[in-house]
Amino acid sequence: MDTFKQGLVIGRFQLVGNQHLDLFNQIKEYHFDNERLDKLNIGIGVADSFDFRNPFSGAECWQMIKPIAEIAAKEMGVPLDYRLIDDIHDPPNYAAHVSRIFGFSERDSLVIFSSNDYTTQCFNGKNHTLVSMEERIKQHSTELRNAYGSGADISDLVPEHIPKYLENIGARQRLAKLRYNNPIPTVDLVIEYENGIVLIERNENPIGHALPGGHVDYGESTETAAIREAKEETNLDVELSGLIGVYSDPNRDQRGHKIAIAYYGIGKGKLKEGSDAKRVFVCNPDQIPMMQFDHNEIMEDYFNLKR
Repeated sequence: MDTFKQGLVIGRFQLVGNQHLDLFNQIKEYHFDNERLDKLNIGIGVADSFDFRNPFSGAECWQMIKPIAEIAAKEMGVPLDYRLIDDIHDPPNYAAHVSRIFGFSERDSLVIFSSNDYTTQCFNGKNHTLVSMEERIKQHSTELRNAYGSGADISDLVPEHIPKYLENIGARQRLAKLRYNNPIPTVDLVIEYENGIVLIERNENPIGHALPGGHVDYGESTETAAIREAKEETNLDVELSGLIGVYSDPNRDQRGHKIAIAYYGIGKGKLKEGSDAKRVFVCNPDQIPMMQFDHNEIMEDYFNLKR
């Protein structure tokens, strides 16, 4: 029996940004460079709550992602379908739940595109192809909602059709009512590797040297986030050794109030830059340069901890 290759993307798309443009660029790259898909399917996760994390209906999220998905499907030469996926809070049965909603059959070979640990875990071991999406644009919908709800212009951060659509549905007023002006959780990591400390040179503002790290995804522990960010930015597999501290000064990051949970650990593998790192390198512990944010303070606390 011939198989029918079904491409599947699952996301909430609770304010579509340029990171979603890149998501579909990566799907097109896979289609043309690896194996041809026969169809592209979009699953829009619909939460059972209405709050700042989920301020848009499934139908509104589809209208935001639809133009991007349609262009991608047209360029790939495949039909496009979408479904709303309701939360069932049952990870072992989530893959079967999604398959029922889309009506996938035994002849369907699923290629699942995901950068979300929850989706990956739910479909792992189900005899499907899992394609991990790179986070080439370090931007999250939470930040976009915070910025837009506070009155900021996000035109440069989203596809061109988004600002007008948000205006038409009164999204700014809606977000302003729902908005909780809470700090954003992040992780930073001191990686011990080849008798030195791994640092990155950032290729996005603020430019400069920094420790590897990034945002904690929804549904992700800070430990998991630290290991994931280390892999994405340095290509190293890191075994965490311990906690350095928590850094919460509202002025520690010029981009907004972000709380950092800093860990240290041992890196293994081949060092290679990725994600938002222009360069990754091993630095002599006695020659740590000036770094962005409060990363020199984190290093000082790390050295005191190791003494």
